[in-house]
Amino acid sequence: MNYLKTIIIGITLMSLSGCVPAPWRAWTYEHKYEFDYPSPWNMPDREKFESFYVDGVFVNIRVMAHDETTTSGSPPYMMIIPVLTNNKEHKSVTFHSVVISSSLGRKYEVIPIVVSKAANKVKELSFPVHKSLDPFSDTVVNPTLIAKQYLTTSLWCDENLDLKPKKHEVIKISIDIEIHKSNSSERKTIEYEFYPNKESGFFQWISV
Repeated sequence: MNYLKTIIIGITLMSLSGCVPAPWRAWTYEHKYEFDYPSPWNMPDREKFESFYVDGVFVNIRVMAHDETTTSGSPPYMMIIPVLTNNKEHKSVTFHSVVISSSLGRKYEVIPIVVSKAANKVKELSFPVHKSLDPFSDTVVNPTLIAKQYLTTSLWCDENLDLKPKKHEVIKISIDIEIHKSNSSERKTIEYEFYPNKESGFFQWISV
C-alpha cells in the first residue's frame, strides 16, 4: 500500500511540475546470433561464426530506427555495416551491393551514403563503394592495446528504409563484399537475418 501511495504522489508531483506519464512503444530489429555489436575486445568466435567472416575480416550489421532510444523506435530505419580485422595485410573493402528482403514479400532499395564525424549525412553514393581500412584506434578516445591492433571501416546506408515491422517477420540482408590485400582479394556474400521486436510501457515522462 505504501508503495502504491508513493507512485501516486510521484505522478502528482511530476504532473504539477509540467511532466505527465505517457505510454510508449518501440520497434527494434534484432538478430538471434550469440554475439553483441563487435569491438576488438568483443569479437565473435571465428570458427563458430565463419559465415560472417571474409578472409578473416568480420562483417556485421546494425539496423536502427531514425528515432531509436530505449522508449522509441519507428520507421524509417537506417543501416550501418562495420567491418573489423587485425590483419595488417588487409588494405581495403569493396561493397558491391546490399539487398534487403522480407519474409512478407517486401523489398527495399539501399542507398549508401557518406557521413561526417558527427554522423550527419554528407552525400549519397552508388554501388560499388570502395573504402580503405583504417586504424580502429582513430575512432575511439584512449584506445586500448587491443584496439590499436585492429583496422576498420563501415558503410552507412541512408535513413530511408521504410520497414514495417510485424511479429514473426524475418528480414534478410545480403551483403556482396570483397576484401582486398596488396596482391589478392576475396569476395563473398554475407547474409544476416533480423527479427522485429516490440517493447512498450506506460510511463514515459514527457514535458507539457
